[in-house]
Amino acid sequence: MVAQRKRFRIESHPAHGGRASAEPRPVLLEGADADAARIRHNELMDAIASLQARLLRQAAAQPSAKSAAPVHMPETGDHAPSISDVRQLKAELDEMKAAITRTKKEIAALHAKGIQNTNVGHASDHLDAVVDGTEQATSAILGAAEEIDQMAAMLQVNLGDPQDKALAEDIQLQVVRIFEACNFQDLAGQRISKVVATLGFIEERIGRMTELWGGIEAFSGFEPDDMPVPSGERALLNGPALADEEDQASQDDIDAMFG
Repeated sequence: MVAQRKRFRIESHPAHGGRASAEPRPVLLEGADADAARIRHNELMDAIASLQARLLRQAAAQPSAKSAAPVHMPETGDHAPSISDVRQLKAELDEMKAAITRTKKEIAALHAKGIQNTNVGHASDHLDAVVDGTEQATSAILGAAEEIDQMAAMLQVNLGDPQDKALAEDIQLQVVRIFEACNFQDLAGQRISKVVATLGFIEERIGRMTELWGGIEAFSGFEPDDMPVPSGERALLNGPALADEEDQASQDDIDAMFG
C-alpha cells in the first residue's frame, strides 16, 4: 500500500534544498513505512474519538450537577412566590403547630383526669353499669308482672260477681301494657351500647396518637388546664360507685352505720 506523506514547511526552505515558491510534492511511502504511517493514523483517530467521548460524558454530567444544587421554591403560575405568599405559608404552619400543641394539652388533660377516674374508659364502665342495672330492673318488673297476671287469672275464675271478673280482666290488660313497656330496656341497651362503642373507638384513637408522639412520657411538659370545680348541686352529682371500685362504701356499710 502506498501512503502520501505531508511535506513540512521547513523542507521547502532553501537551506534544506527545497524551494519556497514551489508547490509541495507528495511523498509516497511503501512497505514498512506505509504500515507505520497507517498505525500512527489509526492511533491518532482513536485518541480523537476518545477525547470526543470524554467531552460528551462531561457535557451530559453537567445537568445532574445542576440538579444537585440547593432546591429553590417552585414557581407558582407564571411568577415566583411573593413575600405575601411566604408569610401566608408561615401563618398556616404556625396554626398547625398551635393545633398540635392544643391537641397534646388535651391528651395530657385526659391522662390527668384518667388518674382521677373520670376518663373516657371510666365513662364507658358507667354506661355498661346502666345497661346492667336496667336489665336487672326490667327482669324484676317482668317477673312481678307475670305473678300479677297469674293472680288476676285465678281471681277471674274464682270470683262469681261479673263486675269483679271484669276488674280482674282489666288487671290482666294492664299487665300486658307492662310487658309492652318493658321493651324500652332492649332499645335503650342497644343505643347505650353504640355510645360505648363510640367512646371505645375514641379512646383507642387517642391511645394510638399518644404512642405516635412517643408515649405518655412525651406529654410531661404539657400542663393540662385546670378543670372548673363544680359547685352547688353539681358538686353532689358523683353518682353511684361501680361494683369493682375500691375505697367505696357499700350499702351494707351504710346500713351498719345506722344499725
